[in-house]
Amino acid sequence: MAALQQEHLSPRIAWRIYAVLLFSTFVTIEAMTFQAPALPSIVRHYGVSMNSSALIILVFFVASTTCSPIMGRLADAIGRKKMLLIGLVVFSVSEFAAAVSPTFELLLAARLLQGLGVACIMPVVLAYIGFLFPDERRGMALGIFTAAMGLGATTGALLGGLLVDAFGWQIIYWLSGLLGAVGLLLIAALVPETTVVSRRRGYDLAGSLLLFLALGGLLSIPTAAAKLGPTSPYTLAALGIGVVAAALLWKLEQRVADPVIDIGILRNPAFILPAGLYLLSVMCLAGLTYSLAFFISERPGGSASQVGFINMCVYGCSMISAPIAGRLADRYDCRRIVVASMVAILLGMLTISTIRLSTPLWMIAGIVVLIGFANGMKTPALMKLMMSAVPRAKLAAGSGLFTMMKDFGSPAGATFGLGVFGSAVTLIAQQSMQERASQAGASPELLGRLAGLGQAKPSPELAAQLQQLGVDASELLQAGRLDGLASAIPWVTGSLVAVLALMLLLSLRLQRRPEQANNAPQQSSVIATNEPEALR
Repeated sequence: MAALQQEHLSPRIAWRIYAVLLFSTFVTIEAMTFQAPALPSIVRHYGVSMNSSALIILVFFVASTTCSPIMGRLADAIGRKKMLLIGLVVFSVSEFAAAVSPTFELLLAARLLQGLGVACIMPVVLAYIGFLFPDERRGMALGIFTAAMGLGATTGALLGGLLVDAFGWQIIYWLSGLLGAVGLLLIAALVPETTVVSRRRGYDLAGSLLLFLALGGLLSIPTAAAKLGPTSPYTLAALGIGVVAAALLWKLEQRVADPVIDIGILRNPAFILPAGLYLLSVMCLAGLTYSLAFFISERPGGSASQVGFINMCVYGCSMISAPIAGRLADRYDCRRIVVASMVAILLGMLTISTIRLSTPLWMIAGIVVLIGFANGMKTPALMKLMMSAVPRAKLAAGSGLFTMMKDFGSPAGATFGLGVFGSAVTLIAQQSMQERASQAGASPELLGRLAGLGQAKPSPELAAQLQQLGVDASELLQAGRLDGLASAIPWVTGSLVAVLALMLLLSLRLQRRPEQANNAPQQSSVIATNEPEALR
């Protein structure tokens, strides 16, 4: 299909093309939310620790977050349809590769490529909105885009759990790859190419590399600390790389003509305060979601479908409350909306800390419904405060920073939550096994060997020594693991409650009304993401 100009498109054709693009968006979002119900099964399949499972989330988001600004600008030079096709090919092939990965390391490599594929898709779909719809119809298009993401997250959470229970964890990658292939064919046949924008735009490759190192280093810290210890060389190296790269990035971005990150926007308190609160809220929700995935699936009677149901409650309620909150943010004090939502989330998190292995699923669902609904209520108010603080000429840069913070918060929260959860399970399990073995008359040497056992299977020699004391090694390991699971959630929620309390105090400093740094209509501010001036 030949390249078309916006004025040549009738509304009917524009919406038909947009429906095809939304399908690709739906597929990528659904593939992201497939991961939480599948993580426990993947961990058991490869025999890795809970802490290592955070790498499955980490490598994906490091690739997608770092590459999104590059791919969005590259699409302007080579053609947006071409970039979409490249992204869907990479996404589909990497999904198939993940399904057949013989080792955990190859699975991580496939996940890295999946993040690269999504980085080629999401920014370009947003940019297509500017091509397909004039200003007066972009608000509706953006609302449908948000709904498509919410629908993908909700259905992916529930369907992922059901599929994993029925067919195994590999099915989520096979299905995502097939859906990506369908999207590829639809875009090739029905989506036109847009006019290629000037090829003279520069690329901040040095900034992109530093951003990759900063994100990779900082996001690796929770996993490395939980697995190897906070003072291990790997943990300290991750900290050093992340901090040094971030400092160099800050200096570099103040000098380049076309930076990946606009430092001027970050220096504006009216932007950085709501943006920081949004980042922390994404981290808290991700930390809770992935910790609950292991707690629910690993407890007696738990399953991946139950994890999917709980995640559906979170994402579904956020999807329902967000449009309501958007209307309220236009009429009432944004700060009050955020503060009330923060109080509700804090109460919900405190209630989650009281759940036990025997807590009914419906009761857990009721608590996360409150958290999900409150999370959806505060997001539009924070977004409105953020984008209203960005000058009109820099709306694209501001929207890009918002997207980057969103993509950074999810893996940061996941790695932190899983790190705390995995460490708690291991520590409490070891203490439980030692206590039970001590009651059976175990020697100090045997107790010391149990201390180093963790979640691994005991050796035949250790099992024989325990058997002489009348203790079954498998039963001891299972009992210790259940004790660890029972105690891990309070560890996670305790950490998150401290963060939420700080967020509540900071939210009191928010402005009551948005600071109008620009005169652009609110409905079109976010759509400026990755949209070149040639198509506005």
